[in-house]
Amino acid sequence: EQYRPAAVKLAATYVADLSKTAHDRFEIAMAVQTLSLPATLKGQKLIDNGPVYSALANTLYSQFGDIDEAYHLYLNVMRTTDLTTSVGTAKKLLAMNAPSWAKSEAQVVLNRYALMGKPLNVVLTTYSGLPLNLKTPRGKPTVLFFWSNAAGTGQLALLAKYTSSIPAGAGVIYVCLEADLTKVQAAQSAAPVPGIFCFEQSGLNSPEETYLGVRQLPYVYILNSQGVLTGYGRVENLPALTASLGS
Repeated sequence: EQYRPAAVKLAATYVADLSKTAHDRFEIAMAVQTLSLPATLKGQKLIDNGPVYSALANTLYSQFGDIDEAYHLYLNVMRTTDLTTSVGTAKKLLAMNAPSWAKSEAQVVLNRYALMGKPLNVVLTTYSGLPLNLKTPRGKPTVLFFWSNAAGTGQLALLAKYTSSIPAGAGVIYVCLEADLTKVQAAQSAAPVPGIFCFEQSGLNSPEETYLGVRQLPYVYILNSQGVLTGYGRVENLPALTASLGS
């Protein structure tokens, strides 16, 4: 802590040095900005406080302007924070002088948000090769858990930490992207709660995942007993996402 003032001063000098690359200057500036955040976050992760994360992105954009690094930071805010911050950031990006790739990702976020309150027009494929139409009400809340077994079953272990947030009587559909079908049995054995296993070998580029706007793994979507989408987000958000669901 005693070296913080000197470190901040040194960093400010580096950021002001235009002989350095914009990328390096941006990274240093972001590091300096985050040094002051612990008191504001009060133990939270940055991605769990959308307004603070968004304010950080705005500060750096005002300092550096239209550079890719600034827009990548906005994309991260958009993809990881609460729905209000995510949608607000997407709308902001579409109104900015953002590159086409950033605006395209912003539109993905808005398209996904437009699915809220509606049944999902998606047909998945179970591991046994049968179709599973999500538009057909299942009569109980359902958690869609998108993951990949490319690196083993570690993502299932993350879900295991939040099984108490899955309502009693709810169903779980595991949707494995880029599935290695030789590992199906191991994956099913590692599942923290029983469920239906589906797969999409084309991964994030499949029509189903494009429709749903899946951009990171693991990720969850919540359907009520009528099959209507009520929320989505990171696995860590499950307690909040399922709070309003009945059994």
